[in-house]
Amino acid sequence: MEWTYTGRYIPTTEALQYGLVQYEEEDPLKKAYEIAKEIVINTAATSNSFIGQLLWRMLSQNNPLSSHLAESKFLYWAGNNRDAKEDVAAFLQKREACFPLSSNDLPSFSEDKGEY
Repeated sequence: MEWTYTGRYIPTTEALQYGLVQYEEEDPLKKAYEIAKEIVINTAATSNSFIGQLLWRMLSQNNPLSSHLAESKFLYWAGNNRDAKEDVAAFLQKREACFPLSSNDLPSFSEDKGEY
């Protein structure tokens, strides 16, 4: 809150110390690509897409109930889809998962009924 309200300059060492930034890199773009590659290779696109939607949608909510309901529906759906089956199979077979679904396969989990 202090950083937000004061608007003061935050030295790199302080930002790193308190977790505002995570890496101190000579080539930050290279590090960003490494992290992006890890996300693409090791996670399900539908999960990442939903997380992004949920974070964005929550910005306009007065309370967390709508996000909680959407998340509950997503978790039920995610636990019963092809990505979940692939994840379990990959774990049991001790191999990398190859998630078959894309972000286009993600249904809508919001009710958009206004405030609760």
